[in-house]
Amino acid sequence: MSTSTKPSETAESGGFVDVDKSWHPTLQLFLESVGSLVLAVDDVAEVYLEARTAPRIDEAESFLIDRLTSGAFHYRDLIADGAAIGVSQSALYRARRRMGLATTDRFWALPEATVGSQQ
Repeated sequence: MSTSTKPSETAESGGFVDVDKSWHPTLQLFLESVGSLVLAVDDVAEVYLEARTAPRIDEAESFLIDRLTSGAFHYRDLIADGAAIGVSQSALYRARRRMGLATTDRFWALPEATVGSQQ
């Protein structure tokens, strides 16, 4: 009789069979590779999303710099003005986060400007 531990066919948790992968080195290597592949796919998806949205975020940053050099603006005015020239709200929010804009009382400003100075 063999003493090696094989995958349990009865121990189920969360819809997956509980497998002791130490019983077979090839299975262990395969499971580790699949785990690495899942991480790699997540990384590729993140890079793809960034590459796809980067030009729009760059355009939103340019728009925000142009508007905010004269002082703070209410975020609704910025969103409306951005939409008028084809800059989406999500691109503006991503640009705001990437630029580190100062935000207080619904006003956005460049970090060195006083927030709320222009209404």
